[in-house]
Amino acid sequence: MSNNSIRDITEDSKGNILIGTSHGINILDPKTDKITHYTEKDGLINNTVYGILLDSNNGIWMSTNGGISKLSLEDGTFMNFTISDGLQSNEFNGRSSFKSKDGKLFFGGINGFNVFDPDSVELSLFKPEIIFDKFEVNGVAEKYISSKKLKSTDNNIKVSFFTNDYKNSSSAKYYYNLNGGDSEWEVSNSNTLLFANLSPGNYTLKVKAITQHGVSSEEACVDFTIKRSFWISNLAIFIYVIIIAIIIYLKINKLKKLDQLVNKRIQELRCEMKKNEKLFEKIIALEKNKNNYFVNMSHELRTPLNVLNGLNQLIKGLSKKDTFITPDKLSYYMDVMERNCSRLLSLINNLIDYAKIENNSYTLNKKDENIVYLVEEIVLDMKDYIEGKGIDLIFDTDTEEKEISCDKLEIERCIVNLLGNAVKFTPEGGLIEVLIQDLKDKVKISVKDSGIGIPEEKQSMIFDKFNQVIDDNSKQKNGSGLGLTITKHLIGLHGGEIYVESKVGEGSEFIIILPINNN
Repeated sequence: MSNNSIRDITEDSKGNILIGTSHGINILDPKTDKITHYTEKDGLINNTVYGILLDSNNGIWMSTNGGISKLSLEDGTFMNFTISDGLQSNEFNGRSSFKSKDGKLFFGGINGFNVFDPDSVELSLFKPEIIFDKFEVNGVAEKYISSKKLKSTDNNIKVSFFTNDYKNSSSAKYYYNLNGGDSEWEVSNSNTLLFANLSPGNYTLKVKAITQHGVSSEEACVDFTIKRSFWISNLAIFIYVIIIAIIIYLKINKLKKLDQLVNKRIQELRCEMKKNEKLFEKIIALEKNKNNYFVNMSHELRTPLNVLNGLNQLIKGLSKKDTFITPDKLSYYMDVMERNCSRLLSLINNLIDYAKIENNSYTLNKKDENIVYLVEEIVLDMKDYIEGKGIDLIFDTDTEEKEISCDKLEIERCIVNLLGNAVKFTPEGGLIEVLIQDLKDKVKISVKDSGIGIPEEKQSMIFDKFNQVIDDNSKQKNGSGLGLTITKHLIGLHGGEIYVESKVGEGSEFIIILPINNN
């Protein structure tokens, strides 16, 4: 709807609903629910529609505040009638319209009413002509501006025109279109047009007039051009483009150089970051291992101390009750205390020895020893202990005698440590082999087990301090974490080397290579 103020409603012969409002007439097509609006812009004499009547040809007659209009839906044209055509007045009243049985139309106005037969109304078919009268550019009169090129500052234009229908010139409606094309025509209530602040470009002004009886004139045209100022002329734009291109080229080169410098610096920073990341990860891992080491060490120290303290409390309690302690029980208690004291002593010795090794103050007492006999004696000493765990132990050598310069106690310590580790991680029914091979100026000692094995990615760190590379599912998770570290340092002090070969699920083999003479 063009307006919510409805003044009259009726229906035409085709079923269309005609709605008169305070802003034109609205025609509703019930089949499509589409509403078409008609206002002064479309040729209606006045937007306030009071009454709507239909003639025998389905022509729509409307009384308004400016006269009577007839609308033909076939071509959408209007015919308008005013006081000059014999109306009582140009202004009509609401609810004052009636159609008689003989087809006559009655419209009431402020000075009475008009009655007429719509089929007998005489129309003027005179076709007017638009004549341009005056032109003004920036307030200065110009004789004619058609095909004229105006300066960029001459952009305020006034055009006056008239028609040769002198009798009905006041009732004619004027329409204009600037720049032609398919743009809509604008309505003008006067015969003067003013265009202000026009942009540079080519213009075509078209003007036409439509008489009150719907006769349209031919279009009158005038062409003119407003030139661009130098600053927006083609030459200026070309210069701007060249300047901008040069600036962009220089900027791009500068940016490329900056990008190269930035990329180079980024690469340097990335390298530094990678180094720092590796160092940071190493430090974090070391701290983590160190924390785990201290936790394990605390546990290892606490366990025998708790056992000793418990036995102490037990014996004191029995003494207070005057309870006799049998020799067997006393011997059992003393064995337990001895084992735990030895365990504490071993842990403390490891700590002391590691501190000496770190400070390069650890000394060896080297003598010529038969390494084959030495290792065999260690294996025999541990045979009962190992086989008591349900593990088979095999010793084999390809030579009966091989003398080397070494510290007997420290070599024994290293072999015992390796065998102890093998027992820890070899299940019942497994196998441990101790093998000796003569390499002429060196001797190879290997301790091989069929235990859980060590993952490849962890083999390089098992000799590092504070590291305990163990299986997460293994129950054997105790130990100081210094055994293999001390072993490696002791072998190093003998001028030898130690390394490991292992596969997860198949077992591990620790190999010691010692020179014959390592002075």
